[in-house]
Order: sequence, then C-alpha cells, then structure tokens
Amino acid sequence: MTSTRHAYLLMAEYTVGDNVLWQRLGRTDEDDSEVVQLLSTGLRKDLKNWNSVFDMISATGFKFSSDEVELQHRIDAFLLSARVQRELGPSIEIWCAAGGGDNFFGAGGRHPVPGAWYPQILVRTAEAGTALFDWAPRAKSPVTAEQVHLRPSTATKLAEWRSQMLHATMPEQIGGLAHMEARAIGLEVTAEVQQDIGIGSNALFFGGGNPQAS
Repeated sequence: MTSTRHAYLLMAEYTVGDNVLWQRLGRTDEDDSEVVQLLSTGLRKDLKNWNSVFDMISATGFKFSSDEVELQHRIDAFLLSARVQRELGPSIEIWCAAGGGDNFFGAGGRHPVPGAWYPQILVRTAEAGTALFDWAPRAKSPVTAEQVHLRPSTATKLAEWRSQMLHATMPEQIGGLAHMEARAIGLEVTAEVQQDIGIGSNALFFGGGNPQAS
C-alpha cells in the first residue's frame, strides 16, 4: 500500500460553486476542480449549497446572519468532508479547518490572520484518550475535554476513534480502506467537537496529524 500523501482542504470561497477542495499535498500540476469532478452528483450539489451560504455573506462583510447559522456551517464542513473522504477513497486525505483557510497554521514566518487568536481545537492522534490540542499561535498547548466542554458522548467517540486510528495506521493498513474510513470517522467526530466547543472556537482535522504549511 502506498504511503504517498495527497491532501485537499475543504474550504469555502465565493464564486467557485462546488469547487471547494484546495490541494495541499501531492501533485502540483493538477487543477483543483479535477478532483471535485470525481464526486457524485448528489455530493457536488450539497457542496455547492454549503458554499452558497458563504457566497451570500460575501456582500455583508462575511458576517453570518446569526451565530447559529455560522456554527452549523462549520459543523457541516466536517460532515461534508467525511462524505468527500469516502467517495474519493484511500489515496486522498481530506482536511478541514471548519470550512475556513489554513494560512495561519504553517511555519516559516507566516503571520496570523484575524481569528487565529481564538482557540483552534485540533483533533489528532498525538494526544491520549479524550485530550485535544489548541493550535492557535497564542496557545499551542494541550487541553482537556472538560476545558472545552465536550459532551460525554463526544469524548467517548473521540477515544474510540483514537483506538481505531491506532490500528488503521499500522504499516500494513496505511493507505488502505481501514485507514480511509478512520479518517472519515475522525472528520465526523470533529464535527461533534465543533458543535460542543461552539462559535467561539474552530475545530480542525488534518488527517489525524498536525496542520502543515501549504
């Protein structure tokens, strides 16, 4: 099984329709829209509908009509990412930063943008049990499930996902269906983390690892 990584970030952008996947690792000569064309008609429609919410707020200074609408948009980003992950298969990783960009997560002297300074709760395999990690530049520190107010059911799913990833990342599983499914489940778990942490924080999922410079 291949260990070559190809990754796309699911990110909202105005005037792009359903072309919301942005290459982050892998081939550099590939048009981002090519990978979207591999998806089912139904999923492409749902991606377009999700992105249309962002299109509409482009005329209002990118302010959502309510906190509830904005939070649901973030949650839906992870749920859609999980569907995309399953449809594209094992050879591509789908990353998600709550539907936003990742331009302040990389190294190399990048300057944080507005929003980088509130909690950026990363779901990854490096922590044990139900712990998480705040990746915001001002923090970069572990946080407990209690500190970010995870529901017990979310904490349980997080711990179960980590156990599944431990098996799925064994050498004989890397790049296979079990690894892909574990990543998809990780995105779904991160959707629940986003729901629990609320509008004041972003959840992040980068295949179970750390954000990387794009």
